[in-house]
Amino acid sequence: MKNAFTYITRACPRDCDYCNIKSGKESRGRMSVEDWVTTNYILKNMGVTFNLILGNETWLLGHKLLDILKLNEVPFALYTTAPPSLFEKYRDEFFGSGVIDNLTCGIDYSFKYLQSITRKFTTTEQKSWDGWQALKWAKEHYPNLDMQGNITVYRENYLQLPMLVQELAELDIFEGVNLIHWNKDGQYDFFPGRDVMEKYLFRDHDIDSLHNVFKRVLRNYHLLHHPEVLDLDIPTLKFMLDMKWHCEGDPYGGPTIDSDGSLRCCGYRRGTRTPKIHILDMVGKKIEQWEEAVHADAMDCPGCSWSFPRMFKHWNATDEPFGRDVFTKHAGRHVPDDKLSERKIE
Repeated sequence: MKNAFTYITRACPRDCDYCNIKSGKESRGRMSVEDWVTTNYILKNMGVTFNLILGNETWLLGHKLLDILKLNEVPFALYTTAPPSLFEKYRDEFFGSGVIDNLTCGIDYSFKYLQSITRKFTTTEQKSWDGWQALKWAKEHYPNLDMQGNITVYRENYLQLPMLVQELAELDIFEGVNLIHWNKDGQYDFFPGRDVMEKYLFRDHDIDSLHNVFKRVLRNYHLLHHPEVLDLDIPTLKFMLDMKWHCEGDPYGGPTIDSDGSLRCCGYRRGTRTPKIHILDMVGKKIEQWEEAVHADAMDCPGCSWSFPRMFKHWNATDEPFGRDVFTKHAGRHVPDDKLSERKIE
């Protein structure tokens, strides 16, 4: 199993507080459609079995997104914050084409909670509301799409997690869960520093409550993509909240690609050695150089608790063939066969 991680664009119309690349621009440029098509072939030839595609906002590419993906042979998950102006413009064309067979949106708040709000939404609440509208529309019009609500858990929303997971499961939508992070050593370019993130980060006296919330969720796994990420005792939970888990130099087997084609240590860190290599050069000895650069950059990292590489490590070590299904079909030991996604690209 070898996973890749792709920032297909760095631009985004949103201004979310816990994203350090909010309102992002293409500061280093963006590869052409032709280069991205070539990149897809390179990933296939490298043996990549799953590609997680982020934006920041993927749908900003418009028709170019279909051009990039229509010849792709690697199973992928496509994330979007589903801005209504973009989603309503492209949704029928994107899903009706058969090229894009999945939809993942960031859903940090319960739908019932959002419905109860009478004031103006915060930026993260607005992202969640737009994500709910997108998933609900897709479930009605394209019910066979592989769908996931991606939940970032932090101090302001964790008490809603049991309700949020249940609401998504009632729509037969998978749920992915990740703990909040911050820029711990100045090199986590995905997140702001602790001073900006203070209201999101858990305090010591929150940990027992968070642990109890996780236990409540795990009484019924629903359609959690990977419930093992929540099945933690209190010392391990503290360890995770302090971002001390480590990938040991191999985040998820495959490359992380920035929008300009330069490579990154992982989705959270650019690194210093890895960006000197470009995805279009990834043949022969360049692959060995990339592996060495990623390992060196990753070993400089103090750690994280990111669910994606933890999932990769878990399944690669315990059941690699089943792990491929976990990523491509949202499989899980707890998920009935009739709930698995029917992906077009295998």
